[in-house]
Amino acid sequence: MGLAVLIVFCLEAYSSYKSEIRSAEKHAHNLSQVLEEQLLSSVKKIDLILLDLQDGFQHKDGIHKPAADMAHFMRAHRQRLPEVYSLKFFNENGDLVVNDISGQGKLNIADREFFQYFKKTGNDMLTITRPIKGRIAPTWIVVLCRPVIDEKNQFKGVITASMQVDYFRDMLVNVNIGEKGSIALFGFDSTMYARVPEKKEIMGKQLPLTKATRTFISSGKKFDSYQDYSSVDGFEKVYSIRKIGEFPLFFAVGLSTQEILNSWKYRTILYIVFLSIVFITFSGILLMYLRSVDTLEEQRKLSIQSAKLTTLGEMASNIAHEINNPLTVISTLAMISKFPEEQNEREKRYNINQDKIIQTVDRIAKIIQSLRTFSRDSYDDPILPTSLQSIFNTTFELCLQRLKNNQVEVELVPFEDKMINCREYQIVQVLMNLLNNSLDALDGQKEKRIIITVEDCGKKMKILVQDNGPKIPDDIAEKMMNPFYTTKEMGKGTGLGLSISRGIIENHKGEFYFDKNHPFTTFVIELPKAELN
Repeated sequence: MGLAVLIVFCLEAYSSYKSEIRSAEKHAHNLSQVLEEQLLSSVKKIDLILLDLQDGFQHKDGIHKPAADMAHFMRAHRQRLPEVYSLKFFNENGDLVVNDISGQGKLNIADREFFQYFKKTGNDMLTITRPIKGRIAPTWIVVLCRPVIDEKNQFKGVITASMQVDYFRDMLVNVNIGEKGSIALFGFDSTMYARVPEKKEIMGKQLPLTKATRTFISSGKKFDSYQDYSSVDGFEKVYSIRKIGEFPLFFAVGLSTQEILNSWKYRTILYIVFLSIVFITFSGILLMYLRSVDTLEEQRKLSIQSAKLTTLGEMASNIAHEINNPLTVISTLAMISKFPEEQNEREKRYNINQDKIIQTVDRIAKIIQSLRTFSRDSYDDPILPTSLQSIFNTTFELCLQRLKNNQVEVELVPFEDKMINCREYQIVQVLMNLLNNSLDALDGQKEKRIIITVEDCGKKMKILVQDNGPKIPDDIAEKMMNPFYTTKEMGKGTGLGLSISRGIIENHKGEFYFDKNHPFTTFVIELPKAELN
């Protein structure tokens, strides 16, 4: 009996050790993802300004506005970009022509690598330089730049937006990584862009990368994780490394294994002491303890997952709010820039294009409004009579484009619209979860098809969501409704989608189940009809 308990303890200790490591990997992965999105958001904002400035400088006669006007134009743009230190235009000889900061004197960048690259290749693409020392202010900067090409495809200069490297550091410094953790922004050439904790002596230098990191850079992977010792501070860490969009940059988020395992070590020591007491007294207490540990661990996982889902909802709502402001600007500018009277074919085509911009902005705004409503907490909403067609319209507004991008054909079989008693956006959540699961199941299929059928069953309405993906095996079908059970790889699923969906439908006094007897993969939702007076 004692040997059996010892074996159980060792297995539990090892399992909890691996669980802590996996949890740290997921946490580091989430941090790197958030940082990537934040950095790409800033880069995209700056690139839009560079494109606007590029249009201002590109003209068949060269610069078609006085330098003073363009400097004012640049200053107006920079006020919307707190990340940017300065905007400049350099001519084909590398001489500074337009500067949004007055009194900085003459400057020539003909010897800079990015200037030589654009001059030789003529590529019209956004480029982010390695950290370089400013020639006017002695500080490290990163330059985002685009070339100016005239109508004859001749190089006419470069538009630049310089960002102080301190901006990247400030972006990283508020992330909770523990006392011995680290976050670093690297280039593919191993150049250090920014790091927290900061080490100024390695800024802008090429550092030796681990074999795992070099392999990751040369691979097609978007992100990866591993354990290794830091070449900077010597601590062993769990790393999550993630490439940043299409740029030759990546984040390396490292969490100290010592800090990660502190609670595990403390817990393990307590277990040993407790087991010693249990061995002296009686083995029954040990069995009760192990059961309680399993319960507490399950509750901890549920609490963590609940917190993540709540945070995700808040982030979605905040992002939707932030997007609406630039959409309003785009729509307004498109409307006021239209020609009031079309004098020629060119002005007519221009107005048509402006109308397309306005229509596209309106569609985006509609999607954002659906996303904002969908992401809020609807569990306290009353159950009200709701049109099934309205529910399907909202669902398709949120996810139909993604299905089309993946070449998935979605067919909603025509039906007579009925009212059901429900919280609308909870039913939308269930349908979106089923559509996302079908999308994953159809990956790799030659023909990708999802069919949604509605059946009137008297007092209830039945919704069938079917796809022509591989049939779900019986052993998986029996367990897939259980919380945290998933067959997807790490980072792609939590194992909560179906269990949450079932809970939502049962809370609506309905039924949610998998139809094993149907030839295609079929999930069924049954909901009560609304009793209308």
